[in-house]
Amino acid sequence: MIDKIRDVFWADELQTTIMFKLGGDEYYVPDSMGDRHRRLIAEWEAAGGVIAPYQAPPTPPPAQISRRQFFQQAAVSGYITEAEALDAVRSGAIPPALQAAVTLLPAGDRFAAEMLISGAQSFDLAHPLTTAIGAQLGVDVAAFFTAAAEL
Repeated sequence: MIDKIRDVFWADELQTTIMFKLGGDEYYVPDSMGDRHRRLIAEWEAAGGVIAPYQAPPTPPPAQISRRQFFQQAAVSGYITEAEALDAVRSGAIPPALQAAVTLLPAGDRFAAEMLISGAQSFDLAHPLTTAIGAQLGVDVAAFFTAAAEL
């Protein structure tokens, strides 16, 4: 049975719980030899298995970034120039790369997208146009928002 154990790791920072998979099932086991599953893991360890260290879950991307963060990150990432970012923040001008992405959207979404890009004071990760424009530009939107939030 121990040969079917896989993906074994500490499930918490204090190493009080072990997570592992056996067959198609996932188990969370206390680090106590009184538990039959913990004894099974001990047998697996004796056969050379190593419990992987705990890894904190990644921080989720922010739900919202400011106008300045959006355009600054777009420039830092190379999607637009620094001059275009400054112009967008100062006057609401839509940089050519973003305008090109807008023209690829369905006709019924273009006006809303232009209004969003030129006038929004913040950008929401969950907004459908954020996803649509990001897809047109080939942007990992979550990574973009995460990086922008650090600016």
